Amino acid sequence: MDKKAYNYQLTIKGLTDLQGQTFENEPLILEFQNHDDLFKILEIAKSSAIFENPNDNTEFFIGLKLFSEVLLRNRKTPNPVLKDLTETVGAFMMKLKKGK
Repeated sequence: MDKKAYNYQLTIKGLTDLQGQTFENEPLILEFQNHDDLFKILEIAKSSAIFENPNDNTEFFIGLKLFSEVLLRNRKTPNPVLKDLTETVGAFMMKLKKGK
């Protein structure tokens, strides 16, 4: 693991299916790194209120940081789809950081 990154563990456990029935599953435990302090970003997300629902803000920022970090790590991948996506997400992140 990179010493210049924050290390995290995310656990996802299914609670109910589409009919609202409880189901048994093994939790998915994901260890990952990010160059940002995600807890600091989540604090900012609380005050940003991009969405009316606070949970939507949290989901959005966690998903965005996971997504964008993978793109950043793989920015030199020769796949042209990833190149376009990386540029678009980069521009979006800059607007988001400026609050526009």
